[in-house]
Amino acid sequence: MATPSTFGRRLRMFRKRRGLTQGELARLAQVSRPAITMIENGRQSDLNIEALVRVADVLNVSIDRLVRDDETEDAELTAAIA
Repeated sequence: MATPSTFGRRLRMFRKRRGLTQGELARLAQVSRPAITMIENGRQSDLNIEALVRVADVLNVSIDRLVRDDETEDAELTAAIA
């Protein structure tokens, strides 16, 4: 299995923080559940911009916060959902 990208790791963290399953996020953002799964598992690394905007809106985060590489914030988010 591929290593999840920063986007994949952060997508999973923000999704869990909102208490959503992959299926719920997919339905609310009008994205396929397999796409969410593949991003979180590192088998796909991106979404088109329209889908990315919908995902960020559902997760109530900015696109920048969703995709940027910030290890300090990653550690804080991981601790918050653990």
